[in-house]
Amino acid sequence: MPYDLGPGDAGPDDPGPDDIEAFRRDLADIEHRVQREFGTGGRTGRILLAVTALVVAMLMPLTSSARAWTILSGSLGDDELGSIFLRVFIVLAVAGGIAGSLLALVTRRWALAWATMFSQGLGVLFGMFALWAEATAHPHARTPAIALYAAFALTVVLAYQWIRVVTNKENILPPVTRYPEQDL
Repeated sequence: MPYDLGPGDAGPDDPGPDDIEAFRRDLADIEHRVQREFGTGGRTGRILLAVTALVVAMLMPLTSSARAWTILSGSLGDDELGSIFLRVFIVLAVAGGIAGSLLALVTRRWALAWATMFSQGLGVLFGMFALWAEATAHPHARTPAIALYAAFALTVVLAYQWIRVVTNKENILPPVTRYPEQDL
């Protein structure tokens, strides 16, 4: 017999205890990586459509006399800059709604999904205040344009979609546990 194995001896093709332990470590590493990622549950297209529409809304005039980038850059006079609520809303819509959504969808990281959800929740609040302030409370009140209403509605849509992504039950996995040591 070319391979006379005694009891407890492994054959040439049988994995040894070191190979099995390395395999377990690899599986645990993969499990950790998977837990840091999320799945959109089929919402990627809706999120991308809302982001595209939000980009278009930000390029249009948000009020009767100002576009988003002119308000943020301060190139208008002080009396035409708009309320602080409008400026914060634009920052949240651009940073969270556009950049945050795209970055979260590309990287699939939980932290970015949570940050995007949180920024869009705040964006809804500041968007509501911006609409109110631009229409009534601002000393130099002017009429909000349709793009401001559209940007607010799209922020609501993005907030809803990100809340659904973050609270999706398919994304919630049990914590990683160490495999019990087994006698081989």
